[in-house]
Amino acid sequence: MDGKKTLKNIIIVALGNVMTLLSGIMLGFFLPKILGVTDYGYYKTFTLYITYVGLFHFGFSDGVYLLYAGKKYDDLDRGDFRLFFKTLFFTQCFLLVIFTSVALILTGTSKTYSFIILFVGINCLLSNLVWYFQFISQVTMRFKEYSIVNSVRAFANIAAVTALYIMYKSGVYEVLPYRVYVYVFTAINLLSAAWYLITYRAICFGKSASFAEKKREIINIYKVGAVLMISNFVASLVLTIDRQFVQILFSTDVYSVYAFAYNMLTLLTTTISSVATVMYPIIKTAKEDELISRYGEFSAIMLCVAALGLIAFFPLTLIVNHWLDKFSGALEIFRVILPGLVLTTQISVVMLNYYKSFGLIKSYFWRVLAVFAFAVGSNTVAYLIFRTPVSISVASIVTVLVWYFVAQLFLSRKVPVKWLKNFIFAALVMALFYGATALPWLWAQFAAFAAAAVALIVIFYGKTLAAFLGSALKRNTGGKREEKNDDKALSEGNDETKPENL
Repeated sequence: MDGKKTLKNIIIVALGNVMTLLSGIMLGFFLPKILGVTDYGYYKTFTLYITYVGLFHFGFSDGVYLLYAGKKYDDLDRGDFRLFFKTLFFTQCFLLVIFTSVALILTGTSKTYSFIILFVGINCLLSNLVWYFQFISQVTMRFKEYSIVNSVRAFANIAAVTALYIMYKSGVYEVLPYRVYVYVFTAINLLSAAWYLITYRAICFGKSASFAEKKREIINIYKVGAVLMISNFVASLVLTIDRQFVQILFSTDVYSVYAFAYNMLTLLTTTISSVATVMYPIIKTAKEDELISRYGEFSAIMLCVAALGLIAFFPLTLIVNHWLDKFSGALEIFRVILPGLVLTTQISVVMLNYYKSFGLIKSYFWRVLAVFAFAVGSNTVAYLIFRTPVSISVASIVTVLVWYFVAQLFLSRKVPVKWLKNFIFAALVMALFYGATALPWLWAQFAAFAAAAVALIVIFYGKTLAAFLGSALKRNTGGKREEKNDDKALSEGNDETKPENL
């Protein structure tokens, strides 16, 4: 692995994610304010169903991601990829017709859900195009393009929410209708798709390969990608099934508050997604023995980041209590679900990439499917016994624990990695968080948990983190030395280091 280039890629993606985080803060704390509880609930119902539209590329984008990861953009066959684009585009257009037909049928019974389904269909087309191009950016390591789109989307969101908030404060709207922001959401998706089409026009438009000649290759892309897509989809269901239960079984206002708690959780997951974005292409090109030896290092980094991320609970509590008092009920739910971040980060950023790299996606799928069945069962039992949203959030944490054990135990059977220390650390962090937040004063909660989290990190991973930082500095210094001693190589340049290929 090129440590210097890896760090550069992470920084490039992280810069885009910083903008995305700022956008998430605006959406998370200003949008509920101007929409109100009920309309925010309708908006979150729309975004809940948007999470399912990734199912409708039927694994095509995932297949391209798996089969072409690590290739340079200039090495992609333009004729082939033009055919790939056309295949995806016309499939999505056909699906849009189906969504529109369903929306028209529902017009007479529920105009709200007719509107939501219509715009889910429109965004199915736009989102699947955007995700396809994002996969192209990731597999060819063109992280500059990926970061630009994230930044533009974030800036557009910030500008839109700011404008709507000014209108709200000036009295133009007493409560902003949720449909207005659905239009904004769709316009931003359209802008992103258009930017990608222009940027990647060379592999979208022009003479394409013959479908008859490439039929087997396209079928193979679907076949390879379907398992990963379904695995990712089922994994997303594991994480959203409790929200689906609340959305169906409780009122719109109750779901609005519940969804707001998850919106705060999303803010934290966004801050660490940059590592996940760049990790798979890097892992795929590494040797097996290196992957095995560095599993502990990767795990330690992600666990420490997630553990420190739990500290965000305390400032977010202050913000909600003083800014969005109508949503203060979400804090009880947020307190329950937030510690799950320590385990889900480990699963999605580290374990899943190892499953992909060692060709264990089918095995991962069956285990995630079993966990999903457990999630449905645990949520059902929680509702039947307690009939409260908080009980369903507790069931979701139990599900995450089961998921971690199932995924980790199988991985350690196939790949000789050590994991017990990681789990003990995660369990202690979660227990300390619940214990600290049970104290009577917020400042005391913060002090107790922050001190305990830092102490645990030093005790469990102090040496590992010190070695990692020392190694990174050594690689960086070595890189500078090499630059001084090889002026010719620098003047000629390497294709992989050119800005357009980042």
